[in-house]
Amino acid sequence: MGEDPTLERSFRGHKDAVNSVAFNPNMKQLISGSQDGCLMIWNFKPQLRAFRFSDHQVRPWRKAATPHDAGAAGCAAGAGGRVCPHNGGSGALGVGLRALAALRYVCAHLTVCPRTQGPVLSVAITPTGGIIATGSKDRTVRLWAPNISKGRSSVIKAHTGGVRCVSFSPDSTTLLTSSDDKTIKMWSIAGQKFKLTLSGHSNWVRAARFSPGGDLVVSGGDDKTVRLWDTNQRACIRTFYDHTGYPRLVRSLCTALWPRLPCLRLPATPLPSVCVVMCRPTD
Repeated sequence: MGEDPTLERSFRGHKDAVNSVAFNPNMKQLISGSQDGCLMIWNFKPQLRAFRFSDHQVRPWRKAATPHDAGAAGCAAGAGGRVCPHNGGSGALGVGLRALAALRYVCAHLTVCPRTQGPVLSVAITPTGGIIATGSKDRTVRLWAPNISKGRSSVIKAHTGGVRCVSFSPDSTTLLTSSDDKTIKMWSIAGQKFKLTLSGHSNWVRAARFSPGGDLVVSGGDDKTVRLWDTNQRACIRTFYDHTGYPRLVRSLCTALWPRLPCLRLPATPLPSVCVVMCRPTD
């Protein structure tokens, strides 16, 4: 029997829940993404400071309520852009006029809130350690160079929904993303070019990973299925429907185990901190 895991070190700096963590393959850094919209790179050497990057942003809409009498009598635009009650008459035409007037009022009073940090839902680093990818609720993927402290990133407008998972192929040439828009997409790292889409899930796709050989992709989603894809055929070759118990959502996937790795990869904590547990691998 191996020794029980012990807490080696705790990293504090995020201001909200930590959604995703990953080790740099050089085993000198830890990467984390959080609800606070930040990517953080933590150095294992205490004398080296951590880096915080925050380019993911969302711009929510704020909507003014329709006047109380708009629901009953409708409203119409008056001179100078004023809004005044108007019964619109009776019958289907009157109902349509009132609905149109109310819609115009709402659209006229929509305001754009200041940009806020888009939560970072997933982080990944290439096997070579040269590039970090982050997926966000702002529907984009950003690529970062981990050794550059200025925090510059390039953006990929990847999906029409939040990006739940990002991962790299074993040869570090391809990026895999999965999203709330129910799709999985592949991107070429060189030139950041779109390659293909894998469609088949009927709900959010929370996780997607390459196989160790890179020719297969496995994904899991809120439709309670795990799907196996052939990237050459661009098709699903197997679907597993056995996730009927609790938890009903497939939240994470792992396609390979490295028993000799001296660190245990842990799921993200709901607290704004990251912990590393060291363990001794068993033979």
